[in-house]
Amino acid sequence: MKNWRHFVLPLALLAAAIGLRVAEPSLVQQTRMMVFDTFQRLKPRPYQPMPVRIVAIDDETLERLGQWPWPRNKVAGLVDRLNELGAAVIAFDIIFAEPDRTSPQRVMDLWPESPELDDLRNRLQALPDHDQVFAESIGRASVVTGFGLTAALNQIRPLEKAPVAHAGDDPLPFVPSYGGAVVSLPEIAAAAAGRGSLNIVPEQDGVLRRVSLLMGLDGAIYPSLAAEVVRVAQGAGSFVIKSSGSSGQTALGRKTGINHVKIGAFVVATDPNGRIWNYDSGPVAARLVPAWKIMEPDFDPALLAGHIVLIGTTAVGLKDDWATPLTANSTGIEMHAQVIEQILTGEYLLRPDWAVGAELVFLLVLGLALIVLLPRWGALWCAILAGSAVILTLAGTWAAFDQLRWLFDPIFPAFVILLIYLVESSLIFLRSEAERRHIRKAFSHYLAPSVVERLVTEGRMPMQGGEMRELSVWISDLENYSTYSELLPPTELVTLLNTVYTVISDTVEEHDGFVAQFVGDAVVAVFGAPLSDPAHAQNAVESALACTRRVGELATRMSLPKGLRLHIRVGISTGELLVGNIGSKRRLSYSIVGDDINLASRLEGANKIYGSTLLVNESTVQQCGPELRFREVDVIKVLNREAAVRIFEPLGKPELISADRERDLEAFAAALALFRAREFATAAASFEGLSGSDPVAAAFAARARQMCADPPPGDWDGINVLLAK
Repeated sequence: MKNWRHFVLPLALLAAAIGLRVAEPSLVQQTRMMVFDTFQRLKPRPYQPMPVRIVAIDDETLERLGQWPWPRNKVAGLVDRLNELGAAVIAFDIIFAEPDRTSPQRVMDLWPESPELDDLRNRLQALPDHDQVFAESIGRASVVTGFGLTAALNQIRPLEKAPVAHAGDDPLPFVPSYGGAVVSLPEIAAAAAGRGSLNIVPEQDGVLRRVSLLMGLDGAIYPSLAAEVVRVAQGAGSFVIKSSGSSGQTALGRKTGINHVKIGAFVVATDPNGRIWNYDSGPVAARLVPAWKIMEPDFDPALLAGHIVLIGTTAVGLKDDWATPLTANSTGIEMHAQVIEQILTGEYLLRPDWAVGAELVFLLVLGLALIVLLPRWGALWCAILAGSAVILTLAGTWAAFDQLRWLFDPIFPAFVILLIYLVESSLIFLRSEAERRHIRKAFSHYLAPSVVERLVTEGRMPMQGGEMRELSVWISDLENYSTYSELLPPTELVTLLNTVYTVISDTVEEHDGFVAQFVGDAVVAVFGAPLSDPAHAQNAVESALACTRRVGELATRMSLPKGLRLHIRVGISTGELLVGNIGSKRRLSYSIVGDDINLASRLEGANKIYGSTLLVNESTVQQCGPELRFREVDVIKVLNREAAVRIFEPLGKPELISADRERDLEAFAAALALFRAREFATAAASFEGLSGSDPVAAAFAARARQMCADPPPGDWDGINVLLAK
């Protein structure tokens, strides 16, 4: 009986793990999907040249051929051109749901009634309707148009081109179901050889891994664009769905859903909901042809002759972006093309019907083996056994993917191994706790508590002697500190400094930085160390903006000498610095060393010259990207530094900038260009128009007037040489 005590908790954990696997909450599903994504990233589908091309209406096409949407007669010209080049099937990843507003009749409807226009009206009435021209072009080619299915209820239904038959259980309850549709104009849809759904539905985490070949609406099943294109390309007359209960399918009395879809000569294995797993190849340049090239007279017909051609928009602002296992911004039309390629090659991913049962059996066998063996062995052998079991699980699932393109879940077996291993390895847990205490003791005296906790969590120790790393460092200075020192008693001055220091420290830590030094009224803060932070520059700028605001707000709660405001100036520089445990043999300090510290200090001082509060170098701006808005202020040379520095003023989030402020920024940029072009009088007038609300503009206005009075030499390069700190 005593020995059974060793098995009670592990058995309970195993039972709980199996129950969790059967219940399959969202977290379990998403974790499994992430592993499948990793498999694809490790071995993506190798691209094989196939007769499938995307004719992209990209940015360059719009520049050459005009803005989108095009008049339908222009789209008709593209269809005629593709037909002339010998395209086998032309498919649109576009819905032509509304009449063309550029058709002659519709343009005339916008004109006022006027005798002067009557003659022109009569002439235009003789011109063909653009939608009709487009429909006629579609009728001369083999074209598949698209429609969209919506959750919103309506009475619109796509025209059915090919019947959908099924063997076995009714597939309708298993396919995605919708309440309404958005379709192309009747004359356009009727002229097409086929019609398919453009719907693409990602997983819960927003990643597109499976694409539906079939959709349900009002008791009918409709094909996807990819499935319809494959049908039309073969001239097949129908789709055949094979479900549970059909010949050759064992369901053990259960309705388990769809097994595969037959499209002409192709049999496509699907999941129970009629979806195909997308075996992603990633973007391939050979798959895509810009639409403008098609219209060139010297275009090589061999590139499209006999090909399936998909037409869609890939221009910025027009394309639909989808995250896939390989890329964060694939387009919907590329997904349709990849599905067609996989159907034609027969190379796609499979998750067999029996996968879940096999995973549960493996989980149970492995878990029982561990429960029996682990209580007999020590911590070292536990680690070896657990590690071997994890490796075996990962290797087995990888081999199934690599050799058979089967998807099996390695997560739960590994989870069970970890669970039982943790129960039987308290010594390892105690050793880990000792290491955590050591880290806390080593760094709690000079790092922020939040940083220490992250070091503990990740088990990292900053390098002794330092390491080179890209960081962002900012230095602040309290305006009028000398005056405060003269007017306030020492005790009140210390209280003031402590209050300001507290606000700055809290704000820096909120943005994943740490305060490295307090020097008089100056504060040195570092972002990107001791733990790496890809967003260190953005965090540095956002913390500085927050600090200047919060310190300013302190004035309303404190008693200050009359006429003085509470205000800090900040300089930020991003670059390579040495960071780590630096000091003597007896005493170390976590410190930073590098030229960018001096540059940050000079930028802080430059605020006095430009009337600004916050200045940063160009590297900081480049690291921040579009998340923050900046304006260029000047190009300067600072004391004891030969290289010129382009400096910028952070303005905050782009969406928070008002229209009036936007106009002022454009005016400032124009005035700055005039200043650099030596148009000093004009620049001064422009800056003075802004100076009432813009201290930087006021500083430039004064500087431009000085340049008018004392023009610079002919080789003046616009660089402002600062002679003071």
